[in-house]
Amino acid sequence: MKPKLFTLLLTAILVMATSQANAAIFTKTGKIVRVLSDSKKYGGCMALLDVSIGNSCPNSGWVSLDCKAVKTPAGDGNRHFASALLAASLNKQVTVYINNANKIDNYCVADRIDTIF
Repeated sequence: MKPKLFTLLLTAILVMATSQANAAIFTKTGKIVRVLSDSKKYGGCMALLDVSIGNSCPNSGWVSLDCKAVKTPAGDGNRHFASALLAASLNKQVTVYINNANKIDNYCVADRIDTIF
């Protein structure tokens, strides 16, 4: 293999590996203090946790539940929203699984939400 081609391939592999290293699925546990539904933004619905999200997501505590199925399969976001409403109404904690590679309007999207009873 020619040195220039090898260098080019190695650079491409390193760039891809670096971009994948920033993507992570992580969890946050807390109580839901607010929910919203919106017809145009945020994937249609969001939840506000009483903890910061971070990890390259806004630190506000807001996470998109993606009711419009922009980044998640159809129906998942609506189930997440229903779980968020249930947990908020019962004053229970949730664990939210967040993928910081999936963002809608700069907010990270929840892949899963568990209500802690």
